[in-house]
Amino acid sequence: MLATILACGIAVVRWRRDRGIYALCTLGGALFFMFILRYQPWITRLQIPFFLMGMPLLVVVLQGLPLVRAGAVFLLLIAGLPTPIFNFMRPLVGERSVFLLDDDRELFASQPDRQIPYRIIAEKIAERHPARVAIVADKESWEWPLSYYLIRMGKPLPWFGHLNVQNETAPLERTPSWSGITYDAIVMIDRWDDFLDPAFLAEYDKVFEDGNLRLFFRK
Repeated sequence: MLATILACGIAVVRWRRDRGIYALCTLGGALFFMFILRYQPWITRLQIPFFLMGMPLLVVVLQGLPLVRAGAVFLLLIAGLPTPIFNFMRPLVGERSVFLLDDDRELFASQPDRQIPYRIIAEKIAERHPARVAIVADKESWEWPLSYYLIRMGKPLPWFGHLNVQNETAPLERTPSWSGITYDAIVMIDRWDDFLDPAFLAEYDKVFEDGNLRLFFRK
């Protein structure tokens, strides 16, 4: 990021119409992006387009500086190697190397204790074939393992919806097209039973529970 900003600055200082305009557009887009989008822990993935936009300028600037170019390549190589090789979650070497783990263990590297509970819930959903499944989850909870295991088993996916949403889309849940939906099953992830109306939850039987993962089927 710093290299991209530096390249844009040099391109503006050493003004040439095409490079200068490109640099100003890159910087302006980055500033506008930071102004309208609030910070989030995963914001780096959203910044990737600006890294890519800055790369042509960086190459042009380094073309005229051979010693700096060689030093930059060496430093970037040294700085970038530890991350993929000794990555905490999915390293290339060691007992937890991505070359040694199976697909499931690799996918659940950050939450290994949840691999089996998610698979059990998916198996029970596959047995009962509910048409509609409600997801009651925290903002950062995983729901993708349900679809992952159902697809692995060759089973059709039910229609997944969300109940008691706590983010900006919450008003949609109160619209007639959503409020009238009935669910055949409920999967609660990182939420406790009292998160839902007791009268509503009384229509369901709890068939599985493991920590903060629970599955209910309509009676």
